[in-house]
Amino acid sequence: MLAGAKLPERLHQTIINGLGLFTAAIGIQMFIKTGNAIIVLVSLLVGGVLGEWWRIEDGLRNLGAFLEKRFISGSSPAQGSRFIRGF
Repeated sequence: MLAGAKLPERLHQTIINGLGLFTAAIGIQMFIKTGNAIIVLVSLLVGGVLGEWWRIEDGLRNLGAFLEKRFISGSSPAQGSRFIRGF
């Protein structure tokens, strides 16, 4: 995060992709260790349904917009949307 603005875009994307692959590998490893895959499936389904029902993503987006207004003054609209996406 500290050096992100100074890195070339290609290198930045490579780092983000590497972190995504690392996270996916850990998730797959944990899934394989699970004794009951049905529990994982049901947990994902219940979590997805509850998240949509409670509109968690909208709440996080609104919180990001609030924080942006509170802490970023005089920023360009493009920078503001980056802040919300990053949040």
